Amino acid sequence: MSNYTITPLKNGLENVQGFYCDAVNAGLRPDKEQGDVAFIRSEVPCDISAVFTRNTFQAAPIKHFQKYPQGFQTDFVLINAKNANAMTGPKGIEDIDTIMSTLQTKL
Repeated sequence: MSNYTITPLKNGLENVQGFYCDAVNAGLRPDKEQGDVAFIRSEVPCDISAVFTRNTFQAAPIKHFQKYPQGFQTDFVLINAKNANAMTGPKGIEDIDTIMSTLQTKL
């Protein structure tokens, strides 16, 4: 059992100085009014930490993320609300590489 209490922030991360978050519709869901891709952007790079599944069928974004060195920093986190891009094989890895490369040119 956890000793931590999660307290939701009214207006979420918008309350935290130096962070910006938003969602956009990238056409992944049929409802075009709802965001299906969200992101969190920080004014300064932040330390990143992760725990990964040991499942044989890891999603492409997990395999992509595991290529980064432990303890790296970033100022951007992408959140896909549609699916995990799991069990897609080499095409899924290619897709996430394309998404990340495209994002780097936009930021």
